[in-house]
Amino acid sequence: SLHAEGFSLINETYPESLWVPQPAAIKRSSNKLLQTLIAKKIGFAIPETIFSTDPVAIEGLRERVGDIVMKPLGRPFASINGLPSWFFATVIPATQTMNYEGLGLTPMIFQQLIHKLFDLRVTVIGNRVFGCKIVSDQVDWRTAQSKPETLYTPFELDKEIAEMCLLMNQQLGLNFGAYDFAYSNEGEQVFLEVNPNGQWGFVEEKTGLPLSNA
Repeated sequence: SLHAEGFSLINETYPESLWVPQPAAIKRSSNKLLQTLIAKKIGFAIPETIFSTDPVAIEGLRERVGDIVMKPLGRPFASINGLPSWFFATVIPATQTMNYEGLGLTPMIFQQLIHKLFDLRVTVIGNRVFGCKIVSDQVDWRTAQSKPETLYTPFELDKEIAEMCLLMNQQLGLNFGAYDFAYSNEGEQVFLEVNPNGQWGFVEEKTGLPLSNA
């Protein structure tokens, strides 16, 4: 495809340049299944998660954990009727009957809903780690990212969590990563995902954290 050819060209044109991160590493580490496996191996707390098109498996997850979240496995956007559309995390209550029509076309991520006090965006740049507390009434805070009621403040991370983020970056071959955690009602920092090419400017703007100097 044109996208794949362009990616290959960019990736190989400047092999000695400093990439943040390196394009091949972005592509590899964007794999949500790989992220989940590495996060579990490292020791992050993670929600019970399945990648599936199987209604029986999905209903089994719902019976075990109750409310779940559905997320896209690949890119979180698509063109619908010529217009770009974003797909955010969608809550499926335990009481809701699911319609599985069309699910067989592509796997989706189905994940235990973490009842949270707030979200954490952890930005790793090189060997520096910055924590940002995000208070929002949305399951996926990105749907309210620019709303005035969404609050952003610096957050001092546990040393263990910071070191685990650095280790995960190392295992993914990244020198940058934007990590999302849910801070649960029980006080546990639960890993959700890492974006190897995530936004960070809004964190600096909202909190004053010196990310651009890192």
